[in-house]
Amino acid sequence: MRHLVRMVATLGVILGLTSLFGAVAQAQTPGLIAGSPHDLSGLTTATDEVCVFCHTPHQAQSQSAIEAPLWNKGIPNAATFTTYDSTTIDGTILTLGSVSIACLSCHDGSQAMDVVINAPGSRGVVPTVGAELDALAIGAIGTITGTAGDLGTDLTNDHPIGVQYGGFDPGTGQIDPDFAGGANLQTANINGQDVWWLNTTGGPATRDKNDVILYTRLNGATPEPFVECGSCHDPHQGAGVGTGAGTAVNFMRIANTSSDLCLTCHVK
Repeated sequence: MRHLVRMVATLGVILGLTSLFGAVAQAQTPGLIAGSPHDLSGLTTATDEVCVFCHTPHQAQSQSAIEAPLWNKGIPNAATFTTYDSTTIDGTILTLGSVSIACLSCHDGSQAMDVVINAPGSRGVVPTVGAELDALAIGAIGTITGTAGDLGTDLTNDHPIGVQYGGFDPGTGQIDPDFAGGANLQTANINGQDVWWLNTTGGPATRDKNDVILYTRLNGATPEPFVECGSCHDPHQGAGVGTGAGTAVNFMRIANTSSDLCLTCHVK
């Protein structure tokens, strides 16, 4: 009888722990993509996968087309976008880089957000252009966010992207004094490539998600730091991590309290 009582008690503890762990697993974790506005799986019954709307392990866009990791969407033509420019910009402006084109795969409003090249399971591959997972459910970004998220192709009223950071001089490393440089502008060589970022924490000079990332692009034959969408935004931040990054709407790398994000780059 005592053995039976022990067995029942042990089983009760196991079931209790199982329920607890199950509850934890199902809860939204701040800072993760699951449950954030970039998790489109809740808008359709076609799939419960979260990552498939942007990434696929097989049959992705080629790296020659876009250097976004295993990109699973049709991509817009960079030449169709008009970006911000003014006489006060002394840095080179190039056509948009891959990271910005990846964002604009949805945010230009030209295609439904559930267009993918490789559908989950065995439902087929539509190379290069992709096809909708659920033609009735999701639609283009403007149907959900309105004009706030639907940027279109005219980006002249948006922060400059595809622009050289602070008129960077590859020979001297000097930048426009209106931009943060010196100890704030960090550089390293990772996997044989020069990279740059702006340290937002004042801690160890190691690049992380809460830093402002500058994207290495060739300006002629020289690798230089450029500002792209991902410099200020991290699409995987979800809701609230680190120093206050990733609000439920804008996925900022750090919170812009007292213009902290702006002042990371701009000396004002």
